[in-house]
Amino acid sequence: MAMFDADGNLFLTLRSLSYPKGMLPMAVSVTHPGADEDSLYLMDWRPWLLPPSDSRPRFCFEVLEYMPRDRDTSDNHKGWRCRLLPPPPLVRRHDHAIEGPCIASYTTVDTADGCTSIYVSFDSGFGTYCFDTGGVSHDPIHRLGWRPVVEWRHVGEWELPFDGRAEHFRELDTWLGFEACRPYHLCAVDLSKMDHGQPPTGDVWEDPSLTKEEDYPVLLRLVNLGGGGLCIAASPRCSMTTMMGFSTLCSPA
Repeated sequence: MAMFDADGNLFLTLRSLSYPKGMLPMAVSVTHPGADEDSLYLMDWRPWLLPPSDSRPRFCFEVLEYMPRDRDTSDNHKGWRCRLLPPPPLVRRHDHAIEGPCIASYTTVDTADGCTSIYVSFDSGFGTYCFDTGGVSHDPIHRLGWRPVVEWRHVGEWELPFDGRAEHFRELDTWLGFEACRPYHLCAVDLSKMDHGQPPTGDVWEDPSLTKEEDYPVLLRLVNLGGGGLCIAASPRCSMTTMMGFSTLCSPA
């Protein structure tokens, strides 16, 4: 596994993941309070899938995290490491003899104590689950003031109104992503006051240039540029490697 350090303009060689995460896995970067580096949470978009010739649930969910170098950390535990995390509850309930639910959409939400929760929606009517990545701790063993949490919660039978990942734009106080149906217009939703009993709704910005179905993009990516700006890359052809166009939007000054 390799990581690119944009600040240092170099590649880092890391340990392999505990188990492959397939094509286009869920990948979420989380900043923990006081941490030296962000942590990367990864989950296979088909979490129910079993390894070949194995009757156990696969290791579908894990985090790549940085262990700080200090006097209390041995040399064998310094630097980047992978840590396995429990799968969503639906994986443990699923009958693996049939095809199970896949990840439909996901995003992150900041909690009141300064930590981060990951919200994941699954298709086939399985609803939305929340994974709390950390919580406040006053135990001196947790020197940064927070502790890892490995807990899933079922928050609703509804799905987030996005296709794939939604980005939190703090400057705009909103979450942006592409709506969950073709032609995948840009969608803005405020998840800060989410009512777990009701599906969140938002505003859709329609693209007037998409007048014919053959013009609908088949691959979309949204990148947070900071400062309220974002970049949208779209491909009208079914290609996993080539982006055919892009546009940039900025919030009003």
